[in-house]
Amino acid sequence: MKTDLFSVLSRDLNELFNDNEEKNVVIQVGDEVNHKEFHAHSIILRARCKYFKSGLSCDWVKREGNRIIFKKPNITPEVFEVILKYIYSATITYENYDVMHLLDVLVAADELLLSEMAESIQEYLLNHKADWLQKNFTKLWRKSREFDWCGKVQECCQAIVCNEPHCLFESPEFLTLEENLVIAFLKLDNLIMEEIEIWNYLLKWGKAQIPKKEDGSPAIDDCERNWNERDIKALGKALKGCIPHVRWFHIEPSELFNKIWPLKEIFPQDLLEEIFRHHFTPNLPIDSSTFVYYKPQRPLPFESTILQQHHVAKLANWIDRKEGDNLYTYFTMPYNFKLLVRGSRDGFSSGTFHDKCDSKGASIVVMKVRGTNEILGGYNPVHWMTGNGHLTTEDSFIFNLGRTTPDNNVEEGLSSYTWYNLNGVKISRPRRPEYAVRIKDRTCGPCFGDKDLWMTSNFNEDENCSAVKDDYDFEITSTEKFAVDEYEVFQVLKKVIVKDTSNSVTINNNENERGVDDVIVDANNDVNVNDATDTSNAIIVTTATNDNDDNDDNDNDDDNDDSGW
Repeated sequence: MKTDLFSVLSRDLNELFNDNEEKNVVIQVGDEVNHKEFHAHSIILRARCKYFKSGLSCDWVKREGNRIIFKKPNITPEVFEVILKYIYSATITYENYDVMHLLDVLVAADELLLSEMAESIQEYLLNHKADWLQKNFTKLWRKSREFDWCGKVQECCQAIVCNEPHCLFESPEFLTLEENLVIAFLKLDNLIMEEIEIWNYLLKWGKAQIPKKEDGSPAIDDCERNWNERDIKALGKALKGCIPHVRWFHIEPSELFNKIWPLKEIFPQDLLEEIFRHHFTPNLPIDSSTFVYYKPQRPLPFESTILQQHHVAKLANWIDRKEGDNLYTYFTMPYNFKLLVRGSRDGFSSGTFHDKCDSKGASIVVMKVRGTNEILGGYNPVHWMTGNGHLTTEDSFIFNLGRTTPDNNVEEGLSSYTWYNLNGVKISRPRRPEYAVRIKDRTCGPCFGDKDLWMTSNFNEDENCSAVKDDYDFEITSTEKFAVDEYEVFQVLKKVIVKDTSNSVTINNNENERGVDDVIVDANNDVNVNDATDTSNAIIVTTATNDNDDNDDNDNDDDNDDSGW
């Protein structure tokens, strides 16, 4: 039998922290302006902190009688007090400190080799201060790049900036970033942004680095046509360190001519030669031996007006029911999402939906609700069709991915882009799998359950869409009837890995492939399953006997009809 009395031990050691008897170490922290002496027990410091265990055992430590004098001028008294309390009690009262203070403590904990403390602070910040981290992303980026520390915070920074680069570029503080921080950003291979867009933001940053005129106006005019030779030379000086890190080989020739050629004086001559040699001699092998400045292409932005990369990764994790650690990222998920239809491009009618989405296999429907800006949707693991019945599956789900920020009401400090934070999202799976997906005629679009999420007729007209809890576990929105401002449907295709002797290549499935489960349901209610497919969860169509479609399972509160409301 083992008794855990950690809280008692922590309390007693904390009392020892407040007791000055037998303390034999004086730790002097801070600079000439802000300094303080802390007293501690050497045995506690050595037992709890590897840094002090090594430092206090050295022959070169300063002693005054029986006391050891230890100096840490680079840590402030306010930060060291948190550190010392943790060393004694193994506790941190997070609510007593703001985020910037905790980041300073994090830096100090890393320096003092307090790995468990650093881990705990990172977990707290990521789990409880995600909104602050995102709204103050530039501060976090600057802080995380100053030191080789805090892996989780750095990973968080890189995930945010790779998936949502505009949160950095659109930040007012972007123009104040030091060159080495901008270069660190440019070196990220997984940055999802068109290269020419990166260059346009770099031009803005470069102009901001040039000292303003005496009257306080910008040194360079916003209009490029008004730039003179002196302006271009000053801009070249500001951008000299950044230019080699732009992926010039992946910019269209027309953009190169319009955006780059007028500024050719600021580019290294050998870089210009490589760029044009690449475009004029496309048969040359593209590698570092042929082109010194060549760098691989970054991922292209996800093709959606509603979803962003982190949304797509979340959906992929839900499809495979992945939770906890080792979740997919946008770059590691095993699926491609191929756009089938977009309302603003193709129209919002249910007929258009069926023309473009029927018999395409597994698909994701996503919509932006008018008035609330909620992102709602559902996953159908089979395929869409017309008829009168239901598809039975335990693998479908409906969801709410939160709200997008309206373009005309951007919160202070935020861009109009959806943030990386996915706190508060909702997913609801079928509680009655036999009614998971409703099949109707061409007057209805995608329908999940008999009421849970329906789209009918023209989806962008008032009250033609609805969401009422019925056959799924949870309600995904409090708005029962609504219209959509936009909707999209994506075919979900498994990535195919083709390996040869030299490397691995990921190839998207083609249009003729059925989707993730390769299950075909025909109009005669027969089940045709690929030999390679697990048939344990075979999906069937049940034909409705009448137009009421009530589910008779003795649940008095859940009579299902096909009205959709």
